[in-house]
Amino acid sequence: MAEVCTRDATLRYVPLGKRANGFVFNDGIALWRETIESFDAFTVDVRWIRLDQLGNAYCEVFTGGRQAKDAFGVENRGRDVWLEQLYILHASWDGRIDRLTAYWDQAEFYRQLGKATIEDPLF
Repeated sequence: MAEVCTRDATLRYVPLGKRANGFVFNDGIALWRETIESFDAFTVDVRWIRLDQLGNAYCEVFTGGRQAKDAFGVENRGRDVWLEQLYILHASWDGRIDRLTAYWDQAEFYRQLGKATIEDPLF
């Protein structure tokens, strides 16, 4: 995913707070790696994409997999997680992504994985 981004592309995963408010090449790659390594057969299903005239793409995706190790403050219980997410991508003048913002229901993520509290050390 980073290959389609500019070198200074920003990343903002709103539900993760400060931990995921930075740059694709500093913060995003680490988060993506942790996700892929922590969930077996991690799947991303793009449901739809809409474009506007300001260089934005709005994408609804359905992601998930079975937790295979502790991650994101959640102890591994081998449970499946499936979430709808909304991504807003902005393209620079050369067509590469220079800003990526994502939203999802973090409480639902915790519920599916069996985390009893929403207090989150990531903030």
